[in-house]
Amino acid sequence: RQAEQGDGGLSADPSFVALKGAAKVFAHRDAEAVADLSISTLAMDPNAAVWRGLARVELGQMAGAQRDFNLAMPAVAKLDPKLAAHVKLKAARAAVAMGNVQAARAYVRLLPDRSDDHASDAEVLLVKAQIASSLNQTDKAAALYDDVIKQEVQPFGVQARLEKAMLLNDAGKLDDKAVLAELEKLRMMWRGDDLELRILTALSERQLAVGDVVAGLKTMRIATVNFPNSDDARAMGARMPDIF
Repeated sequence: RQAEQGDGGLSADPSFVALKGAAKVFAHRDAEAVADLSISTLAMDPNAAVWRGLARVELGQMAGAQRDFNLAMPAVAKLDPKLAAHVKLKAARAAVAMGNVQAARAYVRLLPDRSDDHASDAEVLLVKAQIASSLNQTDKAAALYDDVIKQEVQPFGVQARLEKAMLLNDAGKLDDKAVLAELEKLRMMWRGDDLELRILTALSERQLAVGDVVAGLKTMRIATVNFPNSDDARAMGARMPDIF
């Protein structure tokens, strides 16, 4: 910021804008990072795509993240090994979220089972659980989700509990009453990002499925109020009059 104030011409320099965008990724200012890294001169730059993909994953923009990581891979090989592993892990998350299980498995195979980063290890386990779930390997996925939960690393533990509950409920191994109780606990445990919206969405769907329309509408309203800029929340709000 000081450099930019001292030389206004830096704002037009793509390498400066890219550096600013990368810094915002580190600062968890992900929406601002995507904006900086999406200017026309950086849109097709593999190095900018690395950081843009990382920011999009944190924003839950998995389709865009997958496109960015596909563009970024030539640049990833030149990164510090630890940073390269981090990028491949996030790329695996984006791939599995978009149903591209083959790509997700390929990324995971490039990652160590254990590292010196406890959070990364938990995230790797989560991706492996998601892959197993996508392949309808219910028991394997449930066991991997349990491994994530045991790591006690958030938000991955909460996400694992959510996905395990939905998996077992869909498989007929967890009844509606039990899954509703679990979702009610999870909504109290995590607030303020895309994961909260996913919890609220799952809770409202299950409430409606068991015929508790009043509770379902209340949960949907919370989601629309808490996430006014989310396309998913807006779509949920559009359904509410018909449900009522």
